[in-house]
Formats: sequence, structure tokens, C-alpha cells
Amino acid sequence: MDLPAPVTTAASDIGDNDFDANWNAVSGATSYRLDVATNDYPIAANLDISGYKVYQYDSSQTYTIPASTTVSPGGYVVIGRNVTKSSFETAWGVTLSADTVYINSGNTMPQINGGETYRLANASLVTIDAQSGEALNSRN
Repeated sequence: MDLPAPVTTAASDIGDNDFDANWNAVSGATSYRLDVATNDYPIAANLDISGYKVYQYDSSQTYTIPASTTVSPGGYVVIGRNVTKSSFETAWGVTLSADTVYINSGNTMPQINGGETYRLANASLVTIDAQSGEALNSRN
């Protein structure tokens, strides 16, 4: 029997390295699974991603984020290839939120071949995020 996910409530007893997770019980549930992740790169203020590089493995494409590109805490970056933000939203049937930075890469990237994988490196070329199995903090 499929049960709905529980509704979370505010965490309590929050410490430097721990907290109590709380949720409303689901009728019929006999156990719960809680996944907790950490963010190795928390953003407390706007993050300047100028000069960051996005590498696309299956096409040898590389894109450098333009100067003066900043992301707000909790924000997103969307890179479109040769398409305006408005056309991107129409094509995908979405409205990007106010905290989304949209970048039109011209005809640079991404190249859609199916099964794309990427690596993100900061301006010092230290890997920030990569496909599973690649060592973080590698350099290009």
C-alpha cells in the first residue's frame, strides 16, 4: 500500500552538529526514512560565480560564466543555448523564479546529445560539482 509522505514541521533542539527532525505521523506507517544531506558550499550571501566554468563531458564543450554573474542564497542558474529566457520558459512550459539567473550562452552550450553530464569548476578551476565517481577538488 502506498502511503503519502509525512508533512514536516520545524526542527527542534538544533545544535551545531545535530537537530531533532519532526513531522506529522501518517496513518498506517510503521516506519519512516529520513535522508539528511549537508551542503559543502552554503551560501549566506550572494555568490559571485563570474569565471566559473561548466564542462560538458560528451561534447567537449566548455562555457565560462560571464563577469558580474551572482546567485542569491537558494537561487538557481539556468544556461540556455541560443535562446532567450522568455523562449526558454515557453519551450519548457515553466516560469523561472525571481531567484533564477538565466544565461543565454549563445551557441556555446549545452549541446543536447542525450545523457549529458557536466562538471562545474570555480574561477580557480577547483571542481565544485561533478558526475558521480569523479573526485571533487580536481583541477582541469
